[in-house]
Amino acid sequence: MKGIIDQTPVDLIRTIRMNHTSALLSTTNLTVSEVAYAVGYNSQSYFSSSFSGFSGKSPSQYQKGEKNNIKKTT
Repeated sequence: MKGIIDQTPVDLIRTIRMNHTSALLSTTNLTVSEVAYAVGYNSQSYFSSSFSGFSGKSPSQYQKGEKNNIKKTT
């Protein structure tokens, strides 16, 4: 799979989850906790650190409109 899409299956799933997260944060009135649970995270702190590592912004910063381009995990 990595040879075809240049991502491992785990990275692909993470990318999909983070893209869904960014969509939920920017288009809904859900809280950060609600978004975390909606995309499958049980731990708010792990969700926040995962999203921050992926996007460069905390979920709350992203939700407030301080967005930057989501980078693709390779």
